[in-house]
Amino acid sequence: MKMNILLAAVGLINIAPAVAIEMAGVNLIGLAADASLLGTAYTEFTSTSCGEEQTNYPYLDPPSLYWSWRHLGFNLIRLPVAWGHIQTALGGPLNETTLAGLDNLVDIITGNGSTVVLDLHNYARYDCAVIGQPLLNLPGAPKSVTDEHFSDVWAKLAAHYESNPRVIFELMNEPWGLSAFKWADTMKKAIRSIRKQAPSHRILIAGPYAATVTTWEIRSAVALLPLLDEAPVGQIIFDLHQYFDILNGGTKDCLAWELFWPAFQTVTTTLRNHNATAMLTEFGGGPNEACAAIFDHVFQFFDDNSDVWKGWTAWSNMRGDQAISPNASSEYYALTKVMSKFAPLA
Repeated sequence: MKMNILLAAVGLINIAPAVAIEMAGVNLIGLAADASLLGTAYTEFTSTSCGEEQTNYPYLDPPSLYWSWRHLGFNLIRLPVAWGHIQTALGGPLNETTLAGLDNLVDIITGNGSTVVLDLHNYARYDCAVIGQPLLNLPGAPKSVTDEHFSDVWAKLAAHYESNPRVIFELMNEPWGLSAFKWADTMKKAIRSIRKQAPSHRILIAGPYAATVTTWEIRSAVALLPLLDEAPVGQIIFDLHQYFDILNGGTKDCLAWELFWPAFQTVTTTLRNHNATAMLTEFGGGPNEACAAIFDHVFQFFDDNSDVWKGWTAWSNMRGDQAISPNASSEYYALTKVMSKFAPLA
């Protein structure tokens, strides 16, 4: 570090001063707690059904949960929503009941000066049908889902939230098992439909293989970077995820930061070279010292590279495998303590 400072002083390298990250917070997952990996609603995450099972029901997180995180200094909330809840029929109107509840929460969060990431949480699917790639549909898929269906729901959401600049549109959570180049073309159409309705809103885009940092350079970069040309600088943001525990999303010990750092550094360098930015909208681990240590490294990395990394939201599952909590008496507060050290408003 001293050598870098010396080299910078004589003009051999450029080091940007570290600035704390702009936005940070958590996911409030109620409206996607019953979304399956196959893009169905009212189902368990691991369900293999290609239609609604009515085994789960949409749940809207109470505003009090937001306030718990806000009081800890956080100013970014990601709101995952199952497509089937916000638009009951493809191409149809937005669901008024879901929208009313969502609006109430969005108004409270953004009215307080915080930012919302509105996330369509469907894994690039709708009832087992892959958006715009019908050859990849499961045999039981009841319908095909086209690029036009995807653009339609986003045009309607963009028109609805056009007057609220604190809403960031996340096109799709964790696409998987599809062609990155075809998916990029699908997102291009959705971006254009959004910009017709809300030309200045920020838009998050995610690549295949669940948008993980460790796979982004190989599986997403070439296909997705050209989408930066669809909007002014800073409007398109890359959406990435990374779980650090052994089970990649459970509550076990985390692996060492040294195993993840090369991928984070590579992605950061690539984005910086393209004048692009990113957010880490899902990450997690167990309530233990190993995971607390890696959280500390990750947040410091983001602060040190805040020209590229604009925000982060930890995954906060209140349904049994929760790994963080705003409640100081909970064992899951172990990670929250680390998060709080880096909270933008702390």
